[in-house]
Amino acid sequence: MIYLIDDDRGSQQQEYGVTYLNSAQYYDVIKPIYKLTSNDDISMFSTADCILLHESFPDFDTNGETLQGQNKISQKIRNIARDKSIPLVIFSNGILELEPDQISDLAITSLNKRLFYLNLEAFIKKFINDKLIFLKILPYGPNFIYSELMEFYGKIAQIVNTNDSENFRSKIQPLVIAFADKTNNGESIIEKSEKLSGTDFLKYLEKIIQSVFNYGKNIYP
Repeated sequence: MIYLIDDDRGSQQQEYGVTYLNSAQYYDVIKPIYKLTSNDDISMFSTADCILLHESFPDFDTNGETLQGQNKISQKIRNIARDKSIPLVIFSNGILELEPDQISDLAITSLNKRLFYLNLEAFIKKFINDKLIFLKILPYGPNFIYSELMEFYGKIAQIVNTNDSENFRSKIQPLVIAFADKTNNGESIIEKSEKLSGTDFLKYLEKIIQSVFNYGKNIYP
């Protein structure tokens, strides 16, 4: 089960286009939680497939009223995710910039709320289809591999275009390995990085990126 913990009003769900969260469409996949008190049992989070947590989620009293400035329950949930190695996503309206260094396969510690909700349904559908958690769908969308390849390509191109042919190969090697790890023919990419000229290698990477964009995978040897 995916747990979504957000104290938002229903009207904001409508604003974000996620009213499906309150329907039966995904009831057996994702469970929204809008209030938690110190009396509530939070042990179910220990077996979660993933936890999606609003950064400023507050504590509530037994009457359902917000306890201003208190977030002990939120911290307990974060600790559970850390101790049990459960994928965790922290999102907030106050987070404006996408920070790649805050994104990994197990955790996203800083994600804009609107972007989060924009890609949430694609994230849910991927979980239903593959029974796997792909956190990177939330910041990058369903074709997140394309976005990652574009990021690596930009860094590789910058090095190639600002270094002579004798120097660029060693400098791009870590980026080429990272790029190759995201595709289905990594060895071939690394081999071509050692043989092709800088310009030809960039053209080769462009073909791979276009293939991933069009087909969801690389079709070139």
